[in-house]
Amino acid sequence: MNRFEYVIQTSVAPGQEPLINITAALMLALVQLYAENLDPLQDPAVLILGAYIAFHTHADVNTNVGYRKLLEQCNDRIHNAPVMQ
Repeated sequence: MNRFEYVIQTSVAPGQEPLINITAALMLALVQLYAENLDPLQDPAVLILGAYIAFHTHADVNTNVGYRKLLEQCNDRIHNAPVMQ
């Protein structure tokens, strides 16, 4: 299934699709677009996948104050978080 088919299929109930599946689809789309030397910000599937992620994480309703608070929490957790590889 290509990224456009995935977006259309997921559009029926994006809230029921696991976040990890959506982020994996976004990553795959980005890899494909970069390999083709295309701008991901011009790709409708990438934009919709980003919207699905924002929906799942409630980033679509966060405020500037909320954003700053999240940055502070990330800063506080830098030394306690497991190392990503």
